[in-house]
Amino acid sequence: MPRAEFCNPHAVATECGLQNSALGIYVGVQLLGQPAMAVPSVVYALLMNVGAIAFVLLLRRRAARSPGEPACCP
Repeated sequence: MPRAEFCNPHAVATECGLQNSALGIYVGVQLLGQPAMAVPSVVYALLMNVGAIAFVLLLRRRAARSPGEPACCP
């Protein structure tokens, strides 16, 4: 089985979280026809964006402290 080599697994994990919230909103509003069912996904999306920004800032700070490490895997 071929194995995908991800250059930045943090970006992949963050993107998956954002897509899950979009899917929850779509299911609640479009498929179920009940916008109230989308509220948890909206709250999660807002919190995920705040958390993602904090995470990116943390990673940038860590990368600035160790300039000798490659920014991406080969």
